[in-house]
Amino acid sequence: MRKPLVITVISLNVWVMTLSMCILSAVWMNGFNPMQAAFITRIQIHNTTSEKIKVTPIGAIGPAADRIPLPIFTDNEVPLRLSRQRGGFVVEAGASLDIFYDWDDVNLSEIVVEDPRRQLTAIIVDPHPESNQYRPPEPDSFTFGDGTAPQVTNPAVLSAFRSAQHPRWPWPLYAAWATLLLSILFLYLLPRRRRQTQDE
Repeated sequence: MRKPLVITVISLNVWVMTLSMCILSAVWMNGFNPMQAAFITRIQIHNTTSEKIKVTPIGAIGPAADRIPLPIFTDNEVPLRLSRQRGGFVVEAGASLDIFYDWDDVNLSEIVVEDPRRQLTAIIVDPHPESNQYRPPEPDSFTFGDGTAPQVTNPAVLSAFRSAQHPRWPWPLYAAWATLLLSILFLYLLPRRRRQTQDE
């Protein structure tokens, strides 16, 4: 391999490594950001029925109140960690569940409840989530079991519910790690390859 080409390849590789490290550093530092931690709030969901249920919180964003899965975190302690699970949280009969989410960019609008017969009903948290955006929910404790929850008929809510059943995969983070490791491996193997070529 000619020397100018080697220098170009190494420079490009170092640039890719630097970019990958910047992405990983930004993600890591954001987890320790106290400002973001201030927007993590907790909601409690109580199941007073005699059956196990699954709950999926739904959020609304923008003036049209578009429905999306909530940005859910594992807890509200630094370092902050996004939860891979976005829906289908199990609440045993007579038990309660705490869910943490970032309310900075989304309003909690509904909590979809799936019973053992796969019927979907909803706790309506905010009937007008397009108003007074964005804020923590009031109240922050919700009970399912009085039989008054309506069936889910809103197509947007149903679509967000289905999306939330799929785990979150942080592909950019995985890609940054993979690129960094491959770049390090390349820089390690390149001199060995050059020495082999010179020996031949």
